[in-house]
Amino acid sequence: MPRISEMPNLFKMIKKADDGDPYAQWRVAWYIVYDDLKEEIDPDWAERAIDYFERAAAQGHGDAMLDFADMYNLGRGVIKDKEKEYYWINEAVKNLVPRAFINLILYNGVPYRYYEPHDEAADYKTVFKYALKGALLDEPCALIVLGDMFFAGKYVEADPRFAMFLLERAASIVDWDGDDCCGSICLRYGECCYTGKGTNQDIDKARNDLIGAIE
Repeated sequence: MPRISEMPNLFKMIKKADDGDPYAQWRVAWYIVYDDLKEEIDPDWAERAIDYFERAAAQGHGDAMLDFADMYNLGRGVIKDKEKEYYWINEAVKNLVPRAFINLILYNGVPYRYYEPHDEAADYKTVFKYALKGALLDEPCALIVLGDMFFAGKYVEADPRFAMFLLERAASIVDWDGDDCCGSICLRYGECCYTGKGTNQDIDKARNDLIGAIE
């Protein structure tokens, strides 16, 4: 079973969760389900995670909704269930949780990571809708995808300058201390600076952006 006993402040967090604190409910449930993906979840702990996710979600906790959805996607402590997964993603969308729109973009075959291939059959009309909504909520990965569409002219008229504006917006709000889209931002910057697409050509800056992506 996961090493739940090693969770920092475990008993204090469980007490808060049992008293109705949505953050504590989400945090304990997340630790039960995701701290060690190599280990199976004890059924009793799985029940507690489900209870906490449901109670936190009922109070509008967006991360609880999406992590609960992923629990059904992975089959962690539950039977895989696409209907329940989509239900909780859609609940997050209704509550305008920014990260929810990235889930829907990915499900429609368009990644935000630089080197991941796009699905040739991707529904770019639907992707544009979700990317725009996410971008309006300042979700960095949604801004990246929307920028890619304007760079490439996918569903929209190509506009490299506006695409660069969106990329710069993503760079200005992303958490540079570990967000997994940071490298993708640097690589896109590097490509634009190298080619002069959407900005002035600057080989030295392109080199620095590439180094930043590697680091």
